[in-house]
Amino acid sequence: MKELDNLVAELKEYLLSKELELKKNPKFDTYTRGHLLNRENEIKGFEIACREYEKDPFMKTKIINNFRKKAYEIKTEIDKITL
Repeated sequence: MKELDNLVAELKEYLLSKELELKKNPKFDTYTRGHLLNRENEIKGFEIACREYEKDPFMKTKIINNFRKKAYEIKTEIDKITL
């Protein structure tokens, strides 16, 4: 579904942007990299879930809204990563 593909792409871009921002700081370390990897794995799981959801046309709106909510939660976790 195009909406879910867009959410996945948006999350990947958001994480990459945060990673590039943090790497510019000399305090960037393996601890911070670990947090980024955790979010990356979470996005991979999100992407798999997007591909495997039940394609019920009557539930489409609810399914998309649930995925949007989860995407927002992932973004919030990405924002919490600091040096």
